[in-house]
Amino acid sequence: MAAFPLANALRGRAGEVLKKPVSRGFRIHTSADLPAGAATEFLPSTGGESIFHPLLPVQVLEGGQVLEVAFSRPVYPPSVRLEAFLLTRQLGMTPIALRRVEILGRPGRFGPGSVLRLYPARALTPGLYILSFQPGSEGIQDYGGEGLLVPSTFPGQRWNQGGPLTFAVEEKGLSSPFQEDLRQRAPVFDMDPEGVGLPVDMEGGLRLTSTGLRFPDLEFSKFQSHGPLSVEERMVILEPERPLPGEQARLGSQWDFDSLVVRRGCKLIVMLDRDLEIRIAGRFSVEGELLFRLGGKARALGGKRSGLFRGDPRPTWAEIHPRVRILVGGLCRLEGAMGLYQESEPGPGEARARLVPGYLWGRGPFFGNWGASRLQSWIRTPQDASEPRALRPTALPGRWGWLGPWHALEPSHSFKGEVTLLGATQDLTLELLVQGRHENGRLSSWVLPDVLPQLGRLSALRAALYVDGSDADTGLLLQGMGIR
Repeated sequence: MAAFPLANALRGRAGEVLKKPVSRGFRIHTSADLPAGAATEFLPSTGGESIFHPLLPVQVLEGGQVLEVAFSRPVYPPSVRLEAFLLTRQLGMTPIALRRVEILGRPGRFGPGSVLRLYPARALTPGLYILSFQPGSEGIQDYGGEGLLVPSTFPGQRWNQGGPLTFAVEEKGLSSPFQEDLRQRAPVFDMDPEGVGLPVDMEGGLRLTSTGLRFPDLEFSKFQSHGPLSVEERMVILEPERPLPGEQARLGSQWDFDSLVVRRGCKLIVMLDRDLEIRIAGRFSVEGELLFRLGGKARALGGKRSGLFRGDPRPTWAEIHPRVRILVGGLCRLEGAMGLYQESEPGPGEARARLVPGYLWGRGPFFGNWGASRLQSWIRTPQDASEPRALRPTALPGRWGWLGPWHALEPSHSFKGEVTLLGATQDLTLELLVQGRHENGRLSSWVLPDVLPQLGRLSALRAALYVDGSDADTGLLLQGMGIR
């Protein structure tokens, strides 16, 4: 700083001249060099919450013309660029252009500069949307150069980089804090519905497709069910040449059931002396033992691996006879044992091979120890709604459901218990239950949505939906939902 006697000497308010030159050194750092949580006198603090993340939900304003997103820290202005955001309709391939992004000067929950407004090039029409962020240094950052982390919807993962955030634009331009888009090809159960305490006894899972939620595409030619088979005695023996207890007709080589359950402590022995096909429209659950006793021309195969596979077993087994085939439309659970009642002596070179009498082919979900099953067990790849049907689908017994993932919530939000269903095209009664998670990790009971206001503040929410079975050719059930 210049001082006397230089003409450009620094002067005070009263005109006095700086008598001695002043020199101070400084170093320039990029934001990435700063330690975590560092602050200066010139920049807002990066302290506060330990993670830089968006506060949910995305606010939809002015009838879909403006989106407002709040963050846990002030946003570093140079990182706020149009290229840092990606807005699309759910499952849409074409990005929706943004014409402007601005940082609001008014104080947000975490100080000035912690709220952004995004202006789409056109007003958003009612539906479900995804807002994603470029990860790391390509996306928005706080003043310490820390990239944005977004609450994850995947089990066991709390945060991920880049998003996405899902939000709904409803008919009145309001946004629900909880949205679920059902237009995706994905498993309907990420976890066992019994293990999460659902008070509903489900036969199986509904089908998620790119157009929405549907009944499973169950197609059994000339399906004639004997009803549900529940083995609750110490030992039950079934064989093709004999009828079921209380029936007259013999079972034959194709057995059709609404469901097949072997209770704990019970044993079902199937006499296998020829090709046998067992078709089950609903659930298949073995809590006790299911054993196949070989006789006649039947034989088990060495060299065929047991375990759980994905795809179509028919090419693998096309030329192998005799064998047992079990086809399942609903939930598959193996908590007991499934194998051979009396194993044949292994042939030369097969001493270490596990003998396999056939295969099971199901849509799932599969729960339990299927790796220990003596059958080859295959998960069928679901057909999409656009794929043609070859046969009239089979009527489904009992209740069929869907269990959604956890969705992180803004803790300050209070629910009213109002539900919006998107794309419900069938005259069927859909039952919806929700479960909340509190900040301390405590889970609520499964309740109807109108009970949500009584649960208080929640950190996360998930939903389950079920419907009574019907003909599997029933069309679209639902495309999405919102709860506020």
